[in-house]
Amino acid sequence: MIILVGMMLSGCVDEYIRDTEAAAEDLEQSDEFSSVNFAYEDHDPMTRPRSLYDYSAALYEDADLDEAGRLLAESAETSIFVPDILVDGSTWVQAFQRWEGVVPDFTAEQWTEVLETARTTHAQEVEVWKHEQYRAEELDDPEPKIAFTMRSEKATEGFNAFKAFEDAEIPAGIGDEHVYVQLQAGTDSAPWSYKMREVGERWVPGPDYQIFVEGPRDSNIRQAWTLYEAAERDLGEVVEFNFVYLEPMHREPKFSLEILHAGEYEACDDNIAYAAMVRELLDTEVEIQLSYAEHWNDIPSQIYDDTQSGRAAYDGNDPSQECYPSY
Repeated sequence: MIILVGMMLSGCVDEYIRDTEAAAEDLEQSDEFSSVNFAYEDHDPMTRPRSLYDYSAALYEDADLDEAGRLLAESAETSIFVPDILVDGSTWVQAFQRWEGVVPDFTAEQWTEVLETARTTHAQEVEVWKHEQYRAEELDDPEPKIAFTMRSEKATEGFNAFKAFEDAEIPAGIGDEHVYVQLQAGTDSAPWSYKMREVGERWVPGPDYQIFVEGPRDSNIRQAWTLYEAAERDLGEVVEFNFVYLEPMHREPKFSLEILHAGEYEACDDNIAYAAMVRELLDTEVEIQLSYAEHWNDIPSQIYDDTQSGRAAYDGNDPSQECYPSY
């Protein structure tokens, strides 16, 4: 019985591998894509099935985007995957190595618009996806999504580019409420070095950026730069800044703001006042954690913690009225 099950699983996996390989060959033989890479790990099917770990390609600079869109739509029909596409050597369309979800059901025209968007944006990545069926039903959200990611060595240039995402064109069939934006950057005093992913490379950006912002474009995520500048002004040099939108289960927006700063450690009033300003500006539920650190990789000394765990640790005290330096 075990042998039979192993053979059945192996057959199913082999089928999707063969289908994806056939789709990759069609792209390779076209005049629109180059350097098509298709790679998988060949395990013993009795212990672990083969797993596809890279499916990527580069779009020729003179490619016909209408034809390229048609080929990507056919790839999605032939296989369950669409490759990641490097556009003009500067922007990745992430359809294979996604952080979540599955490939959206785009028409050839929509895939063409995705490629056009990648050519006109300054983003390093344009990711497209939709929730898997169980998640879509849980959230009542089956619609396709798009996310723009900006990576920058320094905060100032990063936030400038991030703000420009407000005017980025989006493909037809994607609603404004399903457009997400992300920023990964260093600070002006501690630049972040990163490298562009190459076709065929198994790659994930290092986690050593000091600034991380992520959320729906049409939300308070637009206030990220204002919050960052206010922290630099009111708290001291920002060492690490994380401002993210927490995916709601019941349609109530919630944000999380975590800041490490090198200001006065005992200046509780400054931290309380900053947190109050954040709440007034955002006018929505937000968890705030403010800590002291001289460098991003230091062990932080907590000053203010108005999060669910923080409120529990403070035994019912209100962090909006007090802060709790851990001497």
